[in-house]
Amino acid sequence: MRLDHPSLSDDDEARVADLHDWLFSNRHIQALLDDYMYRGSVPPWYSELLSNLTLLSGGDTVEAVFVDVDMETYLVSVGLVTSHRVIAARVTGRRESRDLSSRAVSRRGVRDVRTEEPFGIVDREPRRAWPGPFALTVTIDGFDQPLRFVPSAQTTFEARQPDMGALTRSFLTNLDE
Repeated sequence: MRLDHPSLSDDDEARVADLHDWLFSNRHIQALLDDYMYRGSVPPWYSELLSNLTLLSGGDTVEAVFVDVDMETYLVSVGLVTSHRVIAARVTGRRESRDLSSRAVSRRGVRDVRTEEPFGIVDREPRRAWPGPFALTVTIDGFDQPLRFVPSAQTTFEARQPDMGALTRSFLTNLDE
């Protein structure tokens, strides 16, 4: 699967590759792209998703990417957190789908941060690291609903996982701005 274009800068090409790595670590994304990869092509919906995420990230450092795919409706939801922005994108992962919506807002608009950590410090099994995977819900000016960031259970074994502790501390810093 070729994800480059002759007019991309080296920085943008690296960003596209990085975003693809985050997205492609989701088994459901892999399933949606499987037929195209066999033919060496990229479906329009995926190309547009990568393009919009690259543009909206604006060259910022990507801190985390969260992907969820509803395989009944093929709805692909992406939450991307950069050093300065939060980006939400949704698209139907079907062959000729053209229903992409994407939006970026400043992290300065963070108003509320909530965690849902399922294991306490004391009752945690000693060999399990704290805090482990947990959900993070963030209310940000510019989004109608709070955004829920959850490490995906749909990832491959070798997938990059967001550092939820670092991400929580990062959002808490935004609360103080």
